[in-house]
Amino acid sequence: MIHGAPLTKPVIMDDWQENIDLIHATANEAAIGSPELVHRSFLELELFAGPFWVKYAEANNVRDALRPESADQRARFYPAYEGTPPIMTYEAGPPRQVDAKGLAILRRHGIPVSLESSQSSVSTLGLLFGISVLIVFAGWRINKRCGT
Repeated sequence: MIHGAPLTKPVIMDDWQENIDLIHATANEAAIGSPELVHRSFLELELFAGPFWVKYAEANNVRDALRPESADQRARFYPAYEGTPPIMTYEAGPPRQVDAKGLAILRRHGIPVSLESSQSSVSTLGLLFGISVLIVFAGWRINKRCGT
């Protein structure tokens, strides 16, 4: 289960092979430390593998039965952001890189693998506003010089 903003509802990934492939896609340690992740946005992953998963599977996979608090393990997925790579963290161990295969799996399920910086959006709007003001001012100066 993957949940959290910007997702509007939890995503259930119930294909065992795909889930194993996603975990294998995080085999390499990231060149970024946990302190560098403190201010980054993330999605919560709830991993089900124990007795709760067995009950869930035997109940014909009723999706409403899955609850985050029933997970056997938790992880976080940090989408790429402002040039930083996508990262997965588990409850134990260092941050992990997410390779291309893992990103493809997440994309297939509608999971955002990168987030745009709201700051870069604000900067772009500010630049466009500044250019607009400059164009209006230049037009005014030209009209003033031409006497119109």
